[in-house]
Amino acid sequence: MKISTLQSAARILVYGYGREGRSTEQWLQATCPTTQFDIRDDHDPQHPPVRPLSDYDVIILSPGIDPRPLAQFTPRLTSQTEIFFTNLTPTQRQRVIGITGTKGKSTTSAFTAALLQHTGTRVALGGNFGQPVLELWPALDTLDWIVLELSSYQLERLPVSPAYALCTNLMADHLDRYDGSLSAYHTAKSNLWRWQAPSDHLFVPDSAPDRAPYQSGEGQLTVCPPLGVDHFPPHSPLRALHFRQNFGLVAALAQTLDIPPQHLTTTCQQFQPLPHRLQSVATVNDITFVNDSISTNPTSCLAAVRHYADRLGCLILGGLDRGLDFTQFGAQLASLAPHTHILLPEGGLQSRFTALCQQHGLAYHLVTDLPAAVQLAHTLCHPGQVCLLSPCAPSFDIYPSFVARGEHFQRICTGVDNGQSPSSKGVTAKGSVR
Repeated sequence: MKISTLQSAARILVYGYGREGRSTEQWLQATCPTTQFDIRDDHDPQHPPVRPLSDYDVIILSPGIDPRPLAQFTPRLTSQTEIFFTNLTPTQRQRVIGITGTKGKSTTSAFTAALLQHTGTRVALGGNFGQPVLELWPALDTLDWIVLELSSYQLERLPVSPAYALCTNLMADHLDRYDGSLSAYHTAKSNLWRWQAPSDHLFVPDSAPDRAPYQSGEGQLTVCPPLGVDHFPPHSPLRALHFRQNFGLVAALAQTLDIPPQHLTTTCQQFQPLPHRLQSVATVNDITFVNDSISTNPTSCLAAVRHYADRLGCLILGGLDRGLDFTQFGAQLASLAPHTHILLPEGGLQSRFTALCQQHGLAYHLVTDLPAAVQLAHTLCHPGQVCLLSPCAPSFDIYPSFVARGEHFQRICTGVDNGQSPSSKGVTAKGSVR
């Protein structure tokens, strides 16, 4: 939606008042000072509905607002992402690098921004990670590059694609938003490259099992191998294959942009993993506790399990049940980690994961909560082993976000490291040793 349309609107609704909604409010105050607007947040009693939705000329949705119940108002719906892209000049669009994927997009976006910064250029990181996109608008012409991480929610109505698009992977996720349709989820993601011109570029990993979703645009498709393991320091979690597959996209982007190889080398050696992604948070009695709370689906969990292989002593699974199919997950987990103890806190998936462990002969232990799981892992793991929190599910049954879950795990592990005595409280008598 063009800025001129927003400025001429009689009344605008900012729907959703989280981080992005607040920045939308500030942007409207600066850009459309004479336009009246209201704020609505159905989860915040301070911002209840003020008037019927039909009273608004424009409704700016935050990413968390499901547009399906608002279908009758579709012509009036827009978003920060759509406003940003539809108002770019052709020259500005050439400086935008968009990154999406089911998993790995935040780390890949941060890695891309770090690489560009090593070249001495002026770079901003925004979107789903970093600043909301409209916060970048005032400084747009002072930047050499804008790196945007974009979720499927942010891409749903996007009618313009960036000149450079990276897609880390496409898995089954967020299907509750798309009526269980994997195709609809992929369609939302594909808006990142659907509108590309023949001179634009799309980078995807050679591990992608299906290339069909990447054929919808006219941009030049580059299929990228993973970066070599020796690019990264010894013992770095970034040596994990799934990280290197994603960074292979950035290496290909760097080659396309004629960035000298030494800048990639420096970035690989200096870049630090983001929190909650294979993050070592404590070592107790030579047992390493690893926070991979970002893992919310089977594929990301298996990637973490594969990285630690025989070192994996305990794996903590569980969270909100979104109805995903775990059939292949169970068989692959049994193949990759047949001797690992599976710890299952109470919650939406405990019963399903219990049945899965029984079916595949995996040792499992039922516990009441995350502190109890850590306490039990302290007993079950041997020196030199890893206790991995890679839950394979969102946190919303217990925690407000994967960040809150990961931070709680870190506090628990640090408490153990500080000498607090583990308690048996919370460990149930249930369980199976195959």
